[in-house]
Amino acid sequence: MPTLFSTFDDVWHYLDEMPKFSQKGGAAVHYSLDSVKAFCAAMDDPQKKLRAVHVAGTNGKGTTCQMLASVYQQAGFKAGLYTSPHLNRFNERIRINASMIPDEAILQFFQQFETTLRQIPLTYFELSTCLGFWYLEKEKVDIALIETGMGGRLDATNVLDPAACVITSVGLDHTDFLGETLREIAREKGGIIKPNRPVIIGCLPPEAEEVIVEMAEKNHSRLIRTCRHSVLPANSIFELKEGDKTVTIPLGKRKKIDAVNIAVCRAVTDQLQEELRVNSADFCTGIEKVDERFREHAHFQQLDDSLEWYFDGAHNAEAIKSLLDHLNGFSADRPPILFLSMMKDKAKPEVLRQLSDFSTVYYIDMNLPRSAPCSQIRAEIPSVRCFSSEEKEVLTVLDQLKTELVIFTGSFYFYSEIKKWMASLTPSED
Repeated sequence: MPTLFSTFDDVWHYLDEMPKFSQKGGAAVHYSLDSVKAFCAAMDDPQKKLRAVHVAGTNGKGTTCQMLASVYQQAGFKAGLYTSPHLNRFNERIRINASMIPDEAILQFFQQFETTLRQIPLTYFELSTCLGFWYLEKEKVDIALIETGMGGRLDATNVLDPAACVITSVGLDHTDFLGETLREIAREKGGIIKPNRPVIIGCLPPEAEEVIVEMAEKNHSRLIRTCRHSVLPANSIFELKEGDKTVTIPLGKRKKIDAVNIAVCRAVTDQLQEELRVNSADFCTGIEKVDERFREHAHFQQLDDSLEWYFDGAHNAEAIKSLLDHLNGFSADRPPILFLSMMKDKAKPEVLRQLSDFSTVYYIDMNLPRSAPCSQIRAEIPSVRCFSSEEKEVLTVLDQLKTELVIFTGSFYFYSEIKKWMASLTPSED
């Protein structure tokens, strides 16, 4: 039988043809771990050979994974990272010391396991997860930071036996798949908890924390709460207490919620200190270098040094609230202008109502099967001005906003379109 993967272009074509959650929603999801377990077994179970930290959460899990990867890299370890979704390129999902998996390694994987791919059909996310496990184990990373895709219990990543588990937050998101209450969602995310492995949690609602406490106790897993962090809002300083000493980390333009993520990261490094020693200096420098090592991200990224334009991947009520809290610290004499794009399952009335106070809102329909129509947005934000992402008039509007504070948010899938627009804009005048 002729090979499907002679060149890297063959791989891209194969991936492009696969159903994706961004386009198909639940139709692109397997509600079972059977396929991933079978495929991993065919690869000799690389995930079982990884020293991993498994991170779940409604929000903050990707940021936490990147922070941990930067910290461990700073401390001299070979730090593997698996996150999703990607913003520009598939390769972004899998990294070692912040460097993306090379095309050649991806092609090697597809050629090596072509027969297995024919025998065990995988979803797009399952395939990227198996590739991540294979590559990180092949490259013998010292630590693998693994982010769940959605939920936890039936997430493709949940075939790990991690050294530690993390649940950053629990909010109402993906309710069609994970449950309609915080308790139900917490139980799905708590599905990553493993017997006798420490569980580190961020700031969880009481009813969600109650569920996680119960699950940790059943698994004889030590629970570490990190919500009692120390932040000085006046100058955005995170205080890291080390015995009788206090080390400070400036948050800069980071959102206040990142103080919780930093506290979670410190708790993780404390738990793994015997195997992977991280001193305070390396921890602080690692946190400070996150945005340098991961220049394109979804946590309030400044899109251009010459513009006050920011992208934030907030796409649910909890994340939108965090974004709005952060924007309260910006200059009141220059109200932010909002560019919004959302999937229809995310554009819920309670989410959109949080955004109704923006004086200027532009909505961009991404022309994806899951994109929310303008009518859905206008029902809660009557003054919204709607565009298709393909309309050239969007560029005309953006070109007039170069001195304004502009916020792009609502979906991770919005990012690549924004970057295309920016590449097409006329350069700013000196």
